[in-house]
Amino acid sequence: MKLLFMRHGESKSQAKLVQNSDPDILNNLTSDGAQQVKDASKNFKGKLNATYSSPYTRTKETAQIFLDTIKQPLSIITDERLREIDYGFHGGDTKKHPEMIEVATKQIAGDYEIRFGRTGENKREIVTRFFNFMIDIFNKHNAEDTILAVTHGRAISIIEYEFCKINNITCELSGTKNAQIKEIILTQETINKAKQHLQQINKTSKQTNPSGYLNKIVSVVMDRPLGTKHPKHGFVYEVNYGYIPNTVSGDGEELDAYVLGIDKPLKEFTGRCVAIIHRTNDNDDKLVVVPDGLKVTNQFIEQKTKFQEQWFKHEIIR
Repeated sequence: MKLLFMRHGESKSQAKLVQNSDPDILNNLTSDGAQQVKDASKNFKGKLNATYSSPYTRTKETAQIFLDTIKQPLSIITDERLREIDYGFHGGDTKKHPEMIEVATKQIAGDYEIRFGRTGENKREIVTRFFNFMIDIFNKHNAEDTILAVTHGRAISIIEYEFCKINNITCELSGTKNAQIKEIILTQETINKAKQHLQQINKTSKQTNPSGYLNKIVSVVMDRPLGTKHPKHGFVYEVNYGYIPNTVSGDGEELDAYVLGIDKPLKEFTGRCVAIIHRTNDNDDKLVVVPDGLKVTNQFIEQKTKFQEQWFKHEIIR
């Protein structure tokens, strides 16, 4: 299988026409960025069997322009795992900041735990979500298919380097330019190596196992009480939402928890964990905590957490 990782064309934030803090809908492609994509697509020979994109405006526009230019009317499948790297408090405007360069250098040297911007993603989390994407599309599509995945520059460079390393392939360590395509060949052998690599890098992490809290009494500290807005995405928390202190979830932060059955904002809460929301396309499971003795159905959990979980594939573990 051919997997074509493509970086989006020049965006308005790159051209400083909007700020990275502005809504994503404003950060679409510049006219130069659209032309970059058209030029890249003219060099493409062959047939695409599927097209995936990160959830951002600039990547979805890139995918659509590419498909229109090569005259292949495929649907664009949005996959959250292809999203931009979370750079923590630095955001995306300071990738050349000395601290960011230091983090990138340590990641290249093999540090999987150091984080961008101290609160952003680490290399283990980036590799985990991209490798899981690769494993899933390999299982979903035919071995002779060609798949386009439109995503973001530094993420492509990290994944290309990591893939080459585990397969003993000589790989030039270089950045990924706007609208540049990098090809990765997926076979059963390379997929097996990817799975083994994920087991290895996640085995040594300090991640807390959420299943250890199931049916136990737990204490939750609320950082997103009922009625507050998400600081980045703007949606309103329809239930109390917090974390379990002194834990480490798959995203490197504390293990998160929904508190159901209480209809007023809370600062703290102690109750029983009655379920786990296991996200199958994101390494960030959630506990469901209720007053001890309260019985809730899966339907009730789905209804109360839909405001956020609708964006993720998941299953409820009881």
